[in-house]
Amino acid sequence: MARRVYDGMRHMIDVRRRTPALAAGGETYMHRHDRLSVLAFERRHPVHGRFYGIANIGPTAVSVSVDALRWAGLESPVEVLGDTVTIDGPWLRLGPLSMGWFVDARDVGVQPPPPATSVVAVPPESPESPVSPAGAPGTIAVASVAPEES
Repeated sequence: MARRVYDGMRHMIDVRRRTPALAAGGETYMHRHDRLSVLAFERRHPVHGRFYGIANIGPTAVSVSVDALRWAGLESPVEVLGDTVTIDGPWLRLGPLSMGWFVDARDVGVQPPPPATSVVAVPPESPESPVSPAGAPGTIAVASVAPEES
């Protein structure tokens, strides 16, 4: 068990290191979901693009509208962590105690390549799910950090 936890942490550190949207600078917004066991946040980096992290900290699987990715501004989301997150029609499905890290495929050359088991989703266009760069439904700003100086 200890080895599995260690390997999982090393994998997360490696993916984090290869994901420029998580670099210092940019803005972070927390997203609220109906399920209390779901934690989600969005990063908007001025140079490296967008990132959306979502986690289910509960003991049972949950479903969240795939529009959550759209609200974060990801038009061509790609899951880069390779955990137990799947896109099933209009639903983003998270297994128990799981998380997903999404980047936008439009940020080619900036984001890491997706793992072999990645999920690519294109949320459906609908008037009920507009992309709102600021103040999207269920979002609140929690931090704003100036970019690092070179």
